[in-house]
Amino acid sequence: MALNRNSFQPQTLIPFLESYPSTGRLLVALSGGVDSTVLLYALAHLYKQGELKRPPSAIHIHHGLQQMANQWVEHCQQLCDQLNIPLITLQVDATALQGESPEAAAREARYRAIESVLEAEDQLLTAHHQQDQAETFLLRALRGSGPRGLAAMREARPLGQGALLRPLLLTTQQSLLEYAEREQLQWIEDPSNQQLDADRNFLRQKILPQLQSRWPAAATTLSRSASHCEEAEGLMQQWGARQLSTLVAGDPLPLVDGEPAADSRVRIRGWFDLNRVDPPDTAHMDRILLEVVAAREDAAPLVEWPAIDGTRVRVRRFQGALYFQQNRGVKVLEQEVVWDWSSPLLLTEESLLQASREVGGGVSMASLQGKKVTVGWRAGGERCQPLGGKQRRTLKNLLREQGIPPWEREQIPLVFVEDELAQVVGYFICKPFQAKTGENGVKIEVVWRTVSGDWQNDT
Repeated sequence: MALNRNSFQPQTLIPFLESYPSTGRLLVALSGGVDSTVLLYALAHLYKQGELKRPPSAIHIHHGLQQMANQWVEHCQQLCDQLNIPLITLQVDATALQGESPEAAAREARYRAIESVLEAEDQLLTAHHQQDQAETFLLRALRGSGPRGLAAMREARPLGQGALLRPLLLTTQQSLLEYAEREQLQWIEDPSNQQLDADRNFLRQKILPQLQSRWPAAATTLSRSASHCEEAEGLMQQWGARQLSTLVAGDPLPLVDGEPAADSRVRIRGWFDLNRVDPPDTAHMDRILLEVVAAREDAAPLVEWPAIDGTRVRVRRFQGALYFQQNRGVKVLEQEVVWDWSSPLLLTEESLLQASREVGGGVSMASLQGKKVTVGWRAGGERCQPLGGKQRRTLKNLLREQGIPPWEREQIPLVFVEDELAQVVGYFICKPFQAKTGENGVKIEVVWRTVSGDWQNDT
């Protein structure tokens, strides 16, 4: 329920905030420009008058990209001091990587920093207005975006442990400027906004004024189109969610013979959302449909592309379903080695093998003591008799029957005792080595490095 007023008044913020009730902090993303200054001032006014129950706070990002960055911090601090509002200042490295858009790099750095300080129920308010929405719609249309992209900026979405809210998406920039002038507010101008090499600035300075000279309500109608796209995208997401209602994160996506391409696109995007994986662009989605979904049953197709976090997303097909190929890290253990199972063994940059004692489970301790224990990867020809099996069989057939994709089979550590396969770690223990009820055993498992650098089980 974003605001739609020709003349901005602080009281119009109340219905919006009431539609997103929360007990967390109310944080305003304060750049020091006119739009965010108006939003912060309006909220401070409402709180002072007793119309707003939660006190507002401000958060400023020091990008370090402009010579005046330190002066902007001082300006924002002075404003917050005048309003008796706490200010959080975060300094980020917004340097763009080779081939990366400077605007995108700054945006990603900004949101990563803010996410790091958001707590549960916190709400971050930004001052994006109607013209910002129109610019975003045009930029995405020029990139060939579908309904999800053309929905442009949503008025609310999750952000870290909290939420991002945009209460001014239907408010005109002119009405914000008029309010700032009426209240005699002070703000700063970012000189980089005049640089036409940035796509958004070019649209803002050159294209939108031309459109509005012919169609005065261009910003309004473009924003309305974004809202229509958001509604359409919401309906598609609901349909996709119903199709995936039996799946959980990590499950492969079953393919449907003869399914229309449009339906496949919606289901695949929903599958990406379910797994919290960056969705593919149009070119890679087309490749998934043509090279992976439509591949022969005996083929091993692969489509991959870089994700925002620098890793690579890989999509493959196996037994009539799509799979994500996980990044297991570069192998440190390249060949079979003798393992003193009392100490962890590094497998890849992100994983290690560890053993712990248990009773009535794992590999029989008696079968390990005094024996040569080695760890390696599949080389072909390995055989095992799983618990409950009647005879020894090839590992290749056992893994195939368990539905383990071929590319994952090469990443499963194998434990050998005196050169005989004892355990396929994470899947089964070969019968002669299985600890019996009440017998001392050794639980052997893979643990993975988390984002924080800690290690945790692959469960």
